[in-house]
Order: sequence, then C-alpha cells, then structure tokens
Amino acid sequence: MAKKLFWSLFSAFAVLALAVPAEAGVVYSVSVDTSLLTSGTTGNLNFQFNPGGGSQEASASLSNFTTDGTLTGVPTLTGDVSGTLPGTVTFGNSTAFNDYFHGFTFGSSFSFLLTLYGPAIDAPNGTATSGTTFGVAMFDDLGTTPLLTTDPFGFAGLAEINLNGSVGLILYAPDTFNNPVVTFAEVPEPATGVVTGVSLLAAWFFRRRLGLSA
Repeated sequence: MAKKLFWSLFSAFAVLALAVPAEAGVVYSVSVDTSLLTSGTTGNLNFQFNPGGGSQEASASLSNFTTDGTLTGVPTLTGDVSGTLPGTVTFGNSTAFNDYFHGFTFGSSFSFLLTLYGPAIDAPNGTATSGTTFGVAMFDDLGTTPLLTTDPFGFAGLAEINLNGSVGLILYAPDTFNNPVVTFAEVPEPATGVVTGVSLLAAWFFRRRLGLSA
C-alpha cells in the first residue's frame, strides 16, 4: 500500500513538473532612484541593447514599467526595437545600435522588469567573440547631457551578457558622494518555486498517510 501510494504521488508530481515550463533567460527587477533630481525636471529616458562584433543572438524585454514621473511625447526607436512604454518594449541584437529614447518628466523613481533571453543566455555556442549589453541612461531635455552618472557614455547601469551565458552588472554613481541610482535584483524563476512547493507538499502528504512524525 505504501509503495502504491508513493508511486501514485511520484507520478502526479512528475506530470505537474513537466506541465510547468521552465522560464528561459534571466529576469531582473530594476529600480532607478531619481530623487537627486528636482521633481518635475524634464529630460529623457534611454534604453539600449547593443551587441559587440560577433555576438550570438539575444533579446531583451522591458515590461511592468511604473513611475511617479510622466512619460511625454512620442518615443524614438532605432534598430531592432518595438513597443512603447508603459507597455512592453522588446529589443533584439540583430543590428549594431538598438535604442529606445522617450521624453520624461522626472519624479522620485521609476522601475521595470528586464528579461534577457535567447541563445546567448540559454545555449552559448562557444564561438561568439563578444556579448550584448543592455544599458539604462537618462539625459537632459536636449538629450545631450547625461544625468545621474559619471559614465562618459551616459549609462547609469549596465547588464552585460557574457560569452558563457552569465550576466554581469555594472553600476555608475552620480558622483563621488553618492551611491549608484540603479539597482538590479534577480527574480527567481516561477517554475522553480512551483516545483519545489509541490515536492514538499507531496513529501508531507506521504508521511502523513504512513503515520510518520514530522
């Protein structure tokens, strides 16, 4: 009876595990603190997803955009980019320069989910010679002077897809007196949590049916 119960639970667990797709790529919750700027400052948000020479195929999506500031005007999209904030914006790395530029009236912060995915993350080929980088930047209302960073290219935060599929993060501070304004927090894959939870529940139920103590 115990063996029959065990295999019944095991089979049910296996079917559920197969039914829950593993999330490909990596997801970050990205927060940007803009409180050092005077609230109401007008400027621009800039997001880029650019490959080096010899990069493997990769994609990025920017979703769940929230802010106490205000998006203004119509965005400018250059290269392999589609979508409009506050909806989902999707980037590919099929062209050398992939850029999303959107007018913005700054509040105290903005945040979004960044998903990096594709063969460069899920199946590195070992022959690529450079990675692809997602960058977060902010500019003044003329679109020429970087804000809240010491990086000469204007980036406040970078997520670099390495040749082995890992992701490296680079953060820039506004000046020598302040911490970086961008925070990347990796979000666990939903499937992992579901499978783990079901596994623990099955083990608990199995022990209870056999009259075992916890």
